Amino acid sequence: MRRRRFLLTAAGACGASFYGCSPRQKRILRWGSASLGSSGYVIMEAFAQTVNRHTGLSNASLATLGAAENLALLESGDLEFAHATSVDIVVAAAGAAPYPRPVRCRQMFAYADWRMPPIVHGDSKITSPKDLIGKRYSPSTHGSGAAVLHHTLMQAAGVDDRIRWNYGSWTEAYDAFKMRRLDVVVGVITNGALSTRLIEAEASERIVPLELSSADMARAQAANSGIYFDTVGADIWPSLVRPVTVPMTIGILAASHAVTDEEGYEATKAVFSNAAELQKIGLALKNVDLDFAVRHMMSEYPVHAGAALYFQEMGVWNSALTIAGDGQT
Repeated sequence: MRRRRFLLTAAGACGASFYGCSPRQKRILRWGSASLGSSGYVIMEAFAQTVNRHTGLSNASLATLGAAENLALLESGDLEFAHATSVDIVVAAAGAAPYPRPVRCRQMFAYADWRMPPIVHGDSKITSPKDLIGKRYSPSTHGSGAAVLHHTLMQAAGVDDRIRWNYGSWTEAYDAFKMRRLDVVVGVITNGALSTRLIEAEASERIVPLELSSADMARAQAANSGIYFDTVGADIWPSLVRPVTVPMTIGILAASHAVTDEEGYEATKAVFSNAAELQKIGLALKNVDLDFAVRHMMSEYPVHAGAALYFQEMGVWNSALTIAGDGQT
């Protein structure tokens, strides 16, 4: 974290130096993504570059540990926009661990869904969360939304403090899983498509998703309203022998309270005016469309006024959502 803070501070210093020598003194809007190569990284890089091409705003995408870290960096002033998830926004807005105080962020729009079940080896004797006690479990990196999600799930199951948690990149986690150095990793299904890492892992052995009980799922949702559950069948995951209920989180672009109404409007307009272009990049951007953007934001948290104005102009605004205004966090 100290290294990342140095890099972001250095980037800010370079930006400040740029402002000093530029006659226009343009500010650079920093977009926090996720670990290199992840779907969150791909999405934020695409958004930042699209806004660069189609507006007069200057944008830079920065690789980070993930959604949880992004929201802390948003609050500290090191980012203007950030890849976040519904799970992380709930925790950050409440100032719950790992955040020392509430984070003042605003929703811009929703853009993806991730189904993220715990997965175990097919020959494993792990059939319920109780069997995870003492087992090695990687929820990806410390600063990821996946980690926040899976700690919440295991807290709901009453085993979080008795698991041997291991943290690392998606590549590190899946490599260790394939070598039997981990008992559990997070399976990732982005916008209804299995991740490449999950497909590769299945090529070498049978993999089984671990389901929570209905009581555990209810406790998880009570603890965090940004956790959803969905049924996945063989139409999405061909190797499944029966449909399974898996945890799901929604990707939501978060904005700092320092992002102006004009900046928020221009960024939103650039993304959705060029949605077809973005969707061609790959499945990670499949759900970049106006309906998904508004329908999957959370009514409990404010929407940036500039983004809201664009959606109102396009006739897709949901009156159940709240527009951020003076005095709102």
